[in-house]
Amino acid sequence: MSMVPPCTGYLTNISVTLPPSSCCEGFNGITHQLAGICYCHVANGDIQKLLPAPMNFTRMFAIPDLCGAFVGLHAFAEHCGEEGDGVPPMTLPPPPSPSAGN
Repeated sequence: MSMVPPCTGYLTNISVTLPPSSCCEGFNGITHQLAGICYCHVANGDIQKLLPAPMNFTRMFAIPDLCGAFVGLHAFAEHCGEEGDGVPPMTLPPPPSPSAGN
């Protein structure tokens, strides 16, 4: 999800008309690394948790075209099960609290 911070302005501010090159570089990195699990976090809205303002989903799904990366719907279908089976959480759960008596 390292591609999110450089894309924040484009995703949350309508006055930013194009994603910056750093956003495209991060997005293209996901595409080339075949990190399909990231697509699931985009599709199910988890990515919104990383942004300071509401995300424009239309803009998120426009990034591939604007950045010259081909990401078809098959990427979402291939990596995201109907019930989200096998999709790990976007952030790690908190560590367990120490047990009493240790």
